[in-house]
Amino acid sequence: MKNFILFITLLAVTVSYSQRDEAYVRSEVSKFAESLQARGISTFFINERFCTGTVEMFTLDDGTRCTSQGTYLESYVFWEEEGQPMIKKFDNCGWFYSLPLDTTEVINYYKEHTTDLQTNKVKRYDSGPIRTGPLLRTEVTNCHRGFHFYDSEGVSSQEYNLLYLKTNRDAPNLNADYNNALKVVQLDKKLDAIIDKMNPQFRRQNL
Repeated sequence: MKNFILFITLLAVTVSYSQRDEAYVRSEVSKFAESLQARGISTFFINERFCTGTVEMFTLDDGTRCTSQGTYLESYVFWEEEGQPMIKKFDNCGWFYSLPLDTTEVINYYKEHTTDLQTNKVKRYDSGPIRTGPLLRTEVTNCHRGFHFYDSEGVSSQEYNLLYLKTNRDAPNLNADYNNALKVVQLDKKLDAIIDKMNPQFRRQNL
């Protein structure tokens, strides 16, 4: 009987899980942003990456499972502390340990183009006048990028759909060239390489 009870208990622990949504991630990132500001770090930025409706499940170090409720959201914070560029990752299942970066490229880029990044926004997909007749199928994507730019004056935010950067032969995006030339889009491309390199190194914090 004891063995049976032990088995049921272990099974319950193994399959237990939590569900956390985008609001949870943003709340945790906001707490970390406040901690940076409390340490006198006012210049930093946050990059959010998500595809609407994408769900992820992870088995955590303690054996429990965590599933994204709604959309899975990854958020990355970039800052510089005592001359060392840093990155920290968050997702629906919690915090990851901060890691040092081996380049100051994106921090310097932000400092150099702060005003541009904060004020010039990505425009929506604009195909001009509605056309008649058959059109080729337009690629549909629900993947997004979000940015929160902090400095001593406050914070500026924007979010855009990656579709706004694309165009289509039958319904050309009149804003495609403008959008792709923006500093914020160029910054996001720089982050692609850094995040791809750093992701295998991230380890979850046990909070």
